[in-house]
Amino acid sequence: MGGFIAVVRAEAVRTKGSAAASLPWIGLIVAGISFAGILITPQSQERAALLWQTLYVTGMAAPVMVLLASQVVARETNARAGGTAWRASSSRMVALGRFMVLAALSALFHALAFWLVIPLSLAVGAPTDVSRIMWAGAACWIATLGVLFLGFVVSDRFGTIAAFLAACAWQVIGVLAAESASWVMLPPTWAVRAMLPVLGAHQNAEPITAGEPLLTESPFLALALGLLLAVTSVVVTVFGPAKTRGDRAGDNRPTGRRSTQPGALRAVSAVMRGRAVLPLCAVAIVLSIVTAAVYPNTYLLGLHTYTLLPLSACIVAVLTWQSLAPGWRLLVIRPFNTPAAVRWWVLLCISGITTTVLLSAIANALRRGEGTVDALIAIARSGALWFVLGEAGTLAALWVTVRFGAGWTLGGSVILCVVGVTLGGDVLAASGLWIVAPTAWPLSADTPGRFAVAVSFGVVIAVIAWIGCGRAMITAARRGG
Repeated sequence: MGGFIAVVRAEAVRTKGSAAASLPWIGLIVAGISFAGILITPQSQERAALLWQTLYVTGMAAPVMVLLASQVVARETNARAGGTAWRASSSRMVALGRFMVLAALSALFHALAFWLVIPLSLAVGAPTDVSRIMWAGAACWIATLGVLFLGFVVSDRFGTIAAFLAACAWQVIGVLAAESASWVMLPPTWAVRAMLPVLGAHQNAEPITAGEPLLTESPFLALALGLLLAVTSVVVTVFGPAKTRGDRAGDNRPTGRRSTQPGALRAVSAVMRGRAVLPLCAVAIVLSIVTAAVYPNTYLLGLHTYTLLPLSACIVAVLTWQSLAPGWRLLVIRPFNTPAAVRWWVLLCISGITTTVLLSAIANALRRGEGTVDALIAIARSGALWFVLGEAGTLAALWVTVRFGAGWTLGGSVILCVVGVTLGGDVLAASGLWIVAPTAWPLSADTPGRFAVAVSFGVVIAVIAWIGCGRAMITAARRGG
């Protein structure tokens, strides 16, 4: 027992100051937005107290938990496990201690996101169901343990980006099927289903009306299934085949392969050959073309605005820097402006996707006989904002990745996507809240005044991010990547 306590204590020391230790503080943002909702909606303060927690459960829980787990995996990969692979330490004991610390970090996040609302709500005299909020926070922690631990297993095997994309798909499946008759057979639904009766909301975050069976359904079956998933993940990791030293090695492909070609942009392009950036861009392009061929333009515009563009900007920036970082000090000493070339590279990637979507939207409108002047002007307005905001978002994502790490970039993109979908709808987008959801601006900035504001903000952010990226990459070279 004493040995296990020492392992947990050592894991806590290694976690201190890492990206994984910082991510739980995102809970402050969730609680803060809920508190703002309490202040601005006096007619429905009790619902506002848990509204954003409901949006977290239905839109962000799986990606955020997987990001938390993947940051621990990335830390150990970068640090080569701190030398423990060559010491007389039990890898199974270390893994079990890591799960314990991960569970504690998740508990901190949920305590901040849920329980902090209680003193804030009481401070302004709003009606506060203390016991319900306390139970919601505890239940959400239990419900998401399975996703957290499974995310650790997937990140350890396949990497951060693969785990993040899988978590996004997991979240979508879980929300869409949470109220289906077969939810018990679908693991992605377990965490969402457990929280619906606790939060008193449907899968679309609308309140459950009195008399509906879901309101009185017990969450304990779904919670038990979530715990079963967590236990299974722990057993597979702790009692599965132990890793060898060779298994702990990271990506050993030569970073500078064929990078002796003249020109910084050509050097960066050579490094990126065989990496995942271009294949993922191709997938995004194919998805856009297929969507335009099958569905009306409203589907394509919504897909690119709310999901494809912000996620593509984030993933392109993260994957590019992860590919360049191991050999960055060698690339940056070349007699060219390599930091500028990196920025142009990511902008070319995101612009290629946006160009395809814009041309597909125009062709789709003409093919369906909807190519009126007003419709084409609306598409052109959205296209202009896609380019401006896409470049601004990609540069901002690159700066955050270089400066703070991939976890913050991926977590921020999830939050922005959820805020964009929530505040970019027909009702809220018509109010002054449209300004809070920049990812929705290509659709919500539909007047000359809003368009001017969106373009101005986008250009300013792009310029600031361009400068910040350059400085961050120079600093990264000085500190060794």
